[in-house]
Parts: sequence; C-alpha cells; structure tokens
Amino acid sequence: MLTRYFFLLLFVVGFPAFISAINQYDILINEVMEDATRSGDQTLGLPKSEYIELYNRSDTAIELDQYTLSIGTKKITFQSHLFPPKSFLILSKSGNELLEEYGTVLFFSNFPNLPSAQTIVLKDLFDETIDAIAYEQAWYRSTSKSGGAYALERINPLAPCMGKNNWIASTALVGGTPGKKNASLVEIIDATAPNLINSYPTSTSHIRLTFDKGMQVESILDSENYQLTDNTIVGVSLTNATFSEVLLELATELSSDLIQELKLSSAIKDCVHNPIKDKLFPIALPQQATASDILINEILFNPQVGGNDFIEFYNASTKVFDLSDLVIINQQRSDAAIPITVERLFFPNEWIVLTESPTDILERYAVDNPLQLVAHDLPSFADEAGNITLFNEATIIDQLDYLETYHSTLLSNTEGVSLERIASTKDSQDPSNWYSAAATTGYATPTALNSQTLLSTESTSNNVFNFSTKTISPDGDGYADFLQIDYTFEEVGNVLSIAIYDAAGHLVQSIAQDDLAAISGGYQWDGSRSDGQKTPLGIYVVWIEYFNQSGETNNLKEAVVVAGRL
Repeated sequence: MLTRYFFLLLFVVGFPAFISAINQYDILINEVMEDATRSGDQTLGLPKSEYIELYNRSDTAIELDQYTLSIGTKKITFQSHLFPPKSFLILSKSGNELLEEYGTVLFFSNFPNLPSAQTIVLKDLFDETIDAIAYEQAWYRSTSKSGGAYALERINPLAPCMGKNNWIASTALVGGTPGKKNASLVEIIDATAPNLINSYPTSTSHIRLTFDKGMQVESILDSENYQLTDNTIVGVSLTNATFSEVLLELATELSSDLIQELKLSSAIKDCVHNPIKDKLFPIALPQQATASDILINEILFNPQVGGNDFIEFYNASTKVFDLSDLVIINQQRSDAAIPITVERLFFPNEWIVLTESPTDILERYAVDNPLQLVAHDLPSFADEAGNITLFNEATIIDQLDYLETYHSTLLSNTEGVSLERIASTKDSQDPSNWYSAAATTGYATPTALNSQTLLSTESTSNNVFNFSTKTISPDGDGYADFLQIDYTFEEVGNVLSIAIYDAAGHLVQSIAQDDLAAISGGYQWDGSRSDGQKTPLGIYVVWIEYFNQSGETNNLKEAVVVAGRL
C-alpha cells in the first residue's frame, strides 16, 4: 500500500523513460504561510502571499502529474512537473508572482485562502496519501507570532509522523523560509515511541483511539493488535487523514457500571516503525456527574508575566465522566459560560488540568502526567478575587469563590503560585481548605497530588478542635508549611477567638476575633506575625476561646513548635 510504482512512458521522442518509487512521506508538507500580514496589512519582508511549501526528501525525482492537494474541502490538481530530489516547491495562488524570487513556484488559479486551522492532504495519482497535517494556531507556540506574517515550519523532516510536536513558528527575520531550509530545522532520527492519548466511546459499541503521531496503517488496522477485557474487536477503521486515529467496533456493548481494560500490542507502530509500549487503558461508558463528584482541586489565577492560567479538577467519585458534558463559568463576571468541548473520559482518582496552553505549563512547572493536560479556553480570572463554577445540564457540581488573601502571607509575590486544595473531604468554599503550593514543587503541582495535601499523622484533637500537626516548618517545602485548625460544634451560634502567643506570653498573631462560627470550619496559621513577618523558631501557644448562645464559655490552649533549618 505504501509503495507504488509509476512509469513515465516515452510520449515525446528524445525524452528517456524512467521509473520512480514513491513512498509515504517521500514528499512532506514543510511550511505553511496561512496569514501573510500582521495588523495594518504589514509583512516582515516576504510578499503578501499565502503559500504552502513542499519538500522532496527522497533521493528520486518525482513526477507530480495528477497529484492532488486538499485544503479543507477545496482541492487543487497538479499538472506535469518533475520535482527534483532534496528540493523545495512553493505552491500559491495565481498573481503571487513575487514568490518566484524565493524558488520554484507552482501557481493555481483555484488555490484557496488558508484559514487559521485546517487539514491539508497531499495525495498521489493513485489517491494514496503521501503526507497530511491538521494545523491549528497552537502549533505556533507563540501568541505574538500566531497573529500573522510568520509561517509555520516543520522542525524535523526525519520525523515525518510527529504531528504538532514537529511544528513551530518560523524564527526567520522575514517571517518564513519559502524555497529553502527551514529556520527551525533539526535533523534527528525519530526514535520516540508513540502514545495513545485518548480512548473514547463514541457509542455503546465503538471506541475511538487517538495517537500522538501518524501510525503505520497496517498495524493500526489489524484487529488482532487490540484486546479488550471480556470483549472482542470485530472491526477497525481509519477516521482521519493523518493516520493518527482509528475506530474500534466491539462485539459486546460497553457498560457504565464496569471499567474494562484495553491492551494495545507492541506490534502497533508509528510511521517510522517505533513500537508502542504495552499498556492497559481503561474504558467505560460515562455517567452524569452530581454534586461533589468532581472537585476543583487547584487553580492558577495569577500566572507569571506571559504565562497562562490553569484549573485542575479531581474525580472524587467511583464513576467515569465525559469532560464534554461539563461547563465552566466565572460567576463574578459577565462572561458567557464555556462548555468543555473535548471528548475525553475522566476516571476515578484522576486529575485533569485545563489550560489554554499546555506547552506553557510544561515549560514552567514539573508535570507528572503531561497527557492529563488538556488544551481548552478558560473564563477570565482576576488576580484579586474570582469564581469558578463547574456544572452540567442537571446540577452545579462544584464551585469556589477565591480571594488573593487565601495565599500564604509569607509570600511577597504570588505571581505564578497556584492555590491548592488541602482536603477533598472539606468544602470547596471553606477558605481554610486552600493554601499556596509549596516552593519545593515549583509553586504548582498540575496533574499530581497537591503539595499541601494534609498527610500528617501527628495531629491532636479534643471533642471540638483538631490540630493538623504539633510542629510546623513554614519554609515552602510542602511539609507542615502551616497549622490547620479545624472545628466541629454540636450546635449553631458559637462565637470564636483564636490567638497565637510566644513562650513569653506576647501576642504574635490574632487568627480570629469574636467570629460567629459555622457548625464546622477551620483556620490556618502559617507561622507569620501580625506584621506579616516570619516568627523566630521556637515554641508557641495557640489560645482558643469560644462561647455559645447560652453564654457558656470554654477555652483551650495547645503548644505548637515552629521548626526549620538552622
């Protein structure tokens, strides 16, 4: 299938006949200029012309007669043209003759306008796909360059099936490199294994599998290369032009009450024959989430300059959900709600992070599970205060009204610092359930266990109050960075005061002063004084006084050690 032979017969006396072996990816779609100008109709030096550049990476001249290039729903057909080996060919609309200054150009009267996102497919005269890409704005990896006048360039021609990871905005001063080597060129043999990045049931008897690379067609269409628990694969079909997606047909319907496991054989390979690693992938029919099934677990609302926000969700249930059933809104703004459009399963005890730029998050933070980063639009979040509400058509699932003051008072700058949920068992709207991510984790933990999750086993408690630890070390290492004081009363109407004193009896910090307490809640002390400075190492006393509606007064004191490195 992947190797064809065609013969140019001797139609004109004096021209020798030759044979050319054409393989998939012998010709690459190598560069795309989809918007030749910036605002104000300005270029960086290239003509105001959209173009697509092809590269013949083979060692053979290739005759392009009757080849086709599909751009979305539009198709152009090549006339006779001999494409020399290791050379470039520019394709553009008739009238863009200024491009001839940069190399060999083929002009087409029906060359369409290039949108900001599109699928481009090059096929030979036998209608076999030679190369295909499905580019989008995120491929630029630069918001400034995606605004026009810069071309998208393929980075590595020796990795033809790498997909979006093999493209970037041109670094050329004039915005592109038509007719010559790409400015971003790197030639390294591709030895990376392909990954299955999504397995999604499109119906009760069909599963769509999406890979992160173009795959070897024979291997992904062989039903013997897939095994599903208590089921049989009866058919496999391609669903896109880039050979990165297939649809499995099942003999038995999936269930919402049973998570089955899909195993992929290492016989499945990418287009340059790197095998996929044996791995089990869960699959089930999704259910509808109810209140508190999915929790807001971490939020970055004040990123570093040039950075991006993110929201992390945690599946706290035993059920499987579909992200595309969910909607996000900031109820403190007038912005429209944002439905999540990504079709993806969300499994129990799993974290999923939504961000407009996964690439940016990967560059700034340690990410344990990159495949759990999902590119998606988010509501606008103010730095001082905001709201996150997650809901579906039936109910509000979770919501958080955050304040900048939820961050540690010991941080002089909270840019790039996420707020982490402390306990999944406590209310999202409880201010004491949030704290700044630890410095030792890079101030955020997207796709991983929160650095400030309370795991201490040395807590103390009485009938009303629980102290998370006897020793705190507020040094940002994610271990006992703060003291958590939780309470549970048997009746409403209690008034509560909490203060911190040093060993000499001097007031260090007032945590609560005649607060009307809820039935249950909590407070934090991060080792700071009332002036915001860090307390010296030593022993401190937590003094608690509370009285109920009957006037009955109670008090409690607890010693806490502030420790640290000497």
